[in-house]
Amino acid sequence: MLLEDGSGAAWACVDAALLDVFRGDTAVHLARIETALDGSAHPADRALYGIAATIAAVIACEFDRAARFAAQAARDGDGCAAEVRTLSRAAAIMARAMAGGDGAAGAGTGTGTRADTGTDTRAGTDGTRTGTGTGTEGTGTGPDPDADPTAEDDAHALLHRYFLAEAALSSGAFERADALIASAGLAPGQIARDESASASAEHTRADGAAVALQLLAARSAAFHGRRDEVIAIAQGLQQRASIVPPRALTVLLAIGCYGAAVTGDRDRSTALAETVLTRTRGDVNYLSVGACLYVAWAFRTMGQLQRAAALLVSAAGPTLDRCKVWDRALAAEVLIEAALARGDRYRAGALLRSTGALARYAVAASSVSRARGAVALSAGRLAEAQALAAASVRLDENAGASTEVLRGLLIEATALSALPAPDPAEAAARFHHIAREADATGNEAIRSVAARRWRELAAASWSGGPSALVGDRSVMTSRQRAVATLLVEGHSNAAIGQVLFLSSRTVQTHVEDILRITGSRTRSQAARVLGVLRVVDARALTARQREVAELAAAGRRNAEISAAIGVGEKTVERHLAAALKRLGIPSRTALASVTLEWSGTPADAGAADAGAADADASVGLP
Repeated sequence: MLLEDGSGAAWACVDAALLDVFRGDTAVHLARIETALDGSAHPADRALYGIAATIAAVIACEFDRAARFAAQAARDGDGCAAEVRTLSRAAAIMARAMAGGDGAAGAGTGTGTRADTGTDTRAGTDGTRTGTGTGTEGTGTGPDPDADPTAEDDAHALLHRYFLAEAALSSGAFERADALIASAGLAPGQIARDESASASAEHTRADGAAVALQLLAARSAAFHGRRDEVIAIAQGLQQRASIVPPRALTVLLAIGCYGAAVTGDRDRSTALAETVLTRTRGDVNYLSVGACLYVAWAFRTMGQLQRAAALLVSAAGPTLDRCKVWDRALAAEVLIEAALARGDRYRAGALLRSTGALARYAVAASSVSRARGAVALSAGRLAEAQALAAASVRLDENAGASTEVLRGLLIEATALSALPAPDPAEAAARFHHIAREADATGNEAIRSVAARRWRELAAASWSGGPSALVGDRSVMTSRQRAVATLLVEGHSNAAIGQVLFLSSRTVQTHVEDILRITGSRTRSQAARVLGVLRVVDARALTARQREVAELAAAGRRNAEISAAIGVGEKTVERHLAAALKRLGIPSRTALASVTLEWSGTPADAGAADAGAADADASVGLP
């Protein structure tokens, strides 16, 4: 092996680094790698040991130190073989992004643009250039870390992709991160390049980069609400549990804890939180700290702000220095929310001032802006709160951060509703929009808050007489939603109360609220508003039954139907009863949630009339 290629021992150290620190004591491994680094004289070996030290420092949550190791590794590797040079530069991009530089440019399109003002992404904390080119990639005479120069059959292709994907995710370049992860070609749960998705774990040796990519994929999928992807990854890794680092499995449990909280499954979220916190207690490791962050997000989602704040300080440190910049900004936002919730505006302000420096990082800017908006809202500076929340929404929309967009919209709508002369219709419309969006993505926590605010505005509006405020299922309480689901199916109050363990009187109260929320006069109208229409074959109905059924489905009362078709109310009642029986529908309320499908000609309908005499007689029709 040529000197510029690096020694076998140095490459072996790089190859083992991720799994070693995922499984063991990061401080011990980092000290061992530093000893090898200090004893190396050749630049290629120094670059490789520097890459391994970068990995160990990242997993030890020492991000500034990792950036220094990586910057020096990139300088040492600059004149070495292409693979050494490429990998060291990719490690530098990752470390800088995690420490607070913008890794998106370095993991981007290779245009040579700067990530932040006057600073090269390939530089360490001292700002020293590591290449001869210009811009973040420093292409010069060497390969661009983002041009994917690592061949598909290269043993370090996965590690190269992991470095760039971690950089992209750390700096908020989520689409780029997803593309890099997908380009690795790993099936969900696959933890080695040379295994099939169904390979037996006992015959497979885990690849640390593959494990890391799976965790990044799970985190990105969770961030974007792609729960099926998270489940597939978790199942795949669980099948290989015997060779997967236990900390990696704990991260997936933590993501599941957060997902359960988002969807309103408090019992499951609480149970998973207990398991995760038992496993991670006192463990200063990137995976364990990350798992605790997800549990903290779950606590916040369930409204346990003080518990979330306490966990964040315990896991990430009093200054949150065990978090990379993006997570630090999100964690600081939770600490500020918790301070405001307990009325400690002084502490909230102090925390906000301490996070001011984070705002210069694009990935943290939305969290800082949203936190500033929350503080302004608590102080009654409503216009300022609206403006700051709107700014955070724009940033999060660009990043595809749907949950954070909704959080910003909540602050904005709350500020609007608190104005001295608010427009209740506009404020209600905003809360309604937030509730619908949260409902569509399964975010029960945000939906319930927006729904409560909408109902408060609606109640004030209703107290003054008829109101134009009309909502839907998304703004109802969880109990109202349960009653509404059964109402749409056409069940009586007694039947609904039987399965929900409620009295008929309580059910009726909920039904009245549902009618008021939906602006409906009758249960049938409410069912039509709330139901997902299903098609029912109505060819068995006579022409008169069809006429009556269509009017009833539209929410018309018997008296209105009687006047419309020129028959008595009793006759309408009998025709409707016969139609419901033939259609197999329990009530006129349920009829409102179906579409009656007619195929055939009037002659067919006439034949049906003639052939239906016996059935008519059974319900007393003439």
